[in-house]
Amino acid sequence: MLPEPAITIRRATGTDLDLVAALYEQLVQDQVSRGWTGRPTPADESRRYIARRLQRADVHYLVASSAGAPVGFVEAALLLPPAPRAVRLFRRLVPDRHPRAALGYIHNIFVTADGRGAGVGSSLLTAAIAALKAQGIKRLRAHVIPGNEASFALFAKAGLLPTQTAVEGEV
Repeated sequence: MLPEPAITIRRATGTDLDLVAALYEQLVQDQVSRGWTGRPTPADESRRYIARRLQRADVHYLVASSAGAPVGFVEAALLLPPAPRAVRLFRRLVPDRHPRAALGYIHNIFVTADGRGAGVGSSLLTAAIAALKAQGIKRLRAHVIPGNEASFALFAKAGLLPTQTAVEGEV
């Protein structure tokens, strides 16, 4: 039996726009097939969004490849609240006790059908967490489509457990 090809993870750059956009379209199709009832963003709008975010230092698009073929990606970012303002209290400056980069967010994580079951998702999530930790995060958040047990299991393996249940629908 031949060994599985190694998984390589790298940060996507502006030249990877077509690759990331194609993986994102596969993600949308996969979500719809799993019963997602949201309104997919038009492809041209998604490309513009991805192009802008590929240029930002606080956003990490990481691409996984196996045997030279792309098999997944993750989009992770810092959640940055508005810049803190200095507060004067009794003529003393009160320091901000909540660093701006304390929370990271996994916007999207996707593994192609060919890459599933080979540890690609875990490798992507581990790399995304490392990139965000290097920027100072202390906590991580992600939203998972109900019924996507593979994603719930992936996040649980990394120590991220469900914290809330939301309801949504047309009224």
